[in-house]
Amino acid sequence: HLEGLGSLETVLSEKGKLWERLPQDGTAIVNADDERLAAFSRTIRARILRFSVQDSEAEFALEGAVKVAPGETHFCLKSPVGEVPICLATMGRHHVQNALAAATAFRQLLEHYPQSTLRLEASVNEAAAYASINHWSEVVHRLGDPEGPFQRMAQERPTAEGSLRGRLLWAEALWRTGQPARAIEVLQGLPETALPTSLAWRRLWLLMHCQLAEGLAAEALQTATNLVAVAETMPAPLWQARSRSALATALEAAGQPAEAGALYRLNLATNLPADLQQEAILKLTQLALTRGLYEQAATALDEFLQRMPPEPQQALVLLTLGELELQQFLTQL
Repeated sequence: HLEGLGSLETVLSEKGKLWERLPQDGTAIVNADDERLAAFSRTIRARILRFSVQDSEAEFALEGAVKVAPGETHFCLKSPVGEVPICLATMGRHHVQNALAAATAFRQLLEHYPQSTLRLEASVNEAAAYASINHWSEVVHRLGDPEGPFQRMAQERPTAEGSLRGRLLWAEALWRTGQPARAIEVLQGLPETALPTSLAWRRLWLLMHCQLAEGLAAEALQTATNLVAVAETMPAPLWQARSRSALATALEAAGQPAEAGALYRLNLATNLPADLQQEAILKLTQLALTRGLYEQAATALDEFLQRMPPEPQQALVLLTLGELELQQFLTQL
């Protein structure tokens, strides 16, 4: 905003103009932690919903302390319908505000604008906001309620992209809440010919993981093979790399560790994201350990240390590496 509007005062002024144009039955979603926005909001006539990490009297507020761990942020959300424990899959207190604002905004559109053509997208985006904070049970509730706005609109427009994205997200939430069989039903009910390539890829990726969760190793292997075929039609190498990783996982489950290892080695290419390279090295380590190849496992861990930036998990890797070297020594006695 600053780049386009020049100053915080101008940003505030422009936001104020949007609020002033709201009808009396409209809703303004206000960051109560910004004193200037909070003060300005008192002059508007629309309904106000506040979110805050400081003011416990706000309608959507932080309850208790924020706990930041490596890669995660934990907090408790207080809302008009009760308190909910939240885990964000990212670090930083400011993400708490973003999550509160997003979920609140989409809910208001659903409740107060029943004729809006954006309600389908809003229902999916509301659920996606909860997914971003790993509140998967709420995603299941928002998208799976047969009387809820998403299910009603998805039945009316089954091939709309919002319906397809919502069903995929619903299936993922079912899988992540321990309901893979139900997730498989949802995924298999999707009209495959209506799916854009990226959504077709996601469907197969989810289906494979659900099949593995159900112990269907042979079916998962076939699904992963189809996933690789779809990825070959996509331009970015990242799709092929993530598909190789999925196929390697299915091969492991099918009892083919050597074939899985060959695929993980392909993901050591330096033009791929660091997380894929690190996953490949750790997987190669695990495969070597299950086969009693301690020297090979130690080499893979050492390579992992060379590639990863200094992070807290390095201590665990070093400890594991030391244990491997001790095991190697003991096997030689």
